[in-house]
Amino acid sequence: MAAGEETLGHALLEAFCQLEDSEEPVLMVYADMALPGEYRGFAERPEPGRAIGVLLAHAAARTTTLEATAAGGAPSSPRAQADAFFNHLADARPGSWTGPQRSWTWH
Repeated sequence: MAAGEETLGHALLEAFCQLEDSEEPVLMVYADMALPGEYRGFAERPEPGRAIGVLLAHAAARTTTLEATAAGGAPSSPRAQADAFFNHLADARPGSWTGPQRSWTWH
């Protein structure tokens, strides 16, 4: 799946939809690497490589609610969506991120 800056949020949403259709857990794996040198000029902001795996299950010990709404012209967040979500995973505090199309919140 590729959805630009909003790929992680859409991947989590897709994984949740798959979980709803199955009794089995769903493993969502996200990876984003820095662009090769010849393409870095096209990047909106320089990004380091990052990767994460999230196991979604009906009987999970920890839960997160993910919401997406239209961005409605709100300014985009200065950091990457993955960084904002990783912070939530690390400290379990609610977080948010706004991209070109949607505003995402998790709690």
